[in-house]
Amino acid sequence: REHFANAVTLSVESRYPLGEMIGRRRLAETLLDLGRIDDADAALTTTDLDLVANPATRARLLAVRARTALARGNLDTAGRIAADAVALTESALGRAQ
Repeated sequence: REHFANAVTLSVESRYPLGEMIGRRRLAETLLDLGRIDDADAALTTTDLDLVANPATRARLLAVRARTALARGNLDTAGRIAADAVALTESALGRAQ
């Protein structure tokens, strides 16, 4: 957990949004695995998806947000966020074809 938190800090300091997003996602995944839903949610809510253009990276972060909502029992929110993640990947696939 501390390694991912350190990665987030270093990415923010060096103004590397992709590293920050990946670090926050991995930190949130770890916190969810530990049952620390509030902390996982806090790690994700400070992430600005618009800073990273890569749709696959953005979709992965949304998937963890969906898992967080699901862990809270918010099925509607989890479904909506998961649908947004799928839409991002489908959009990227469509552009690639």
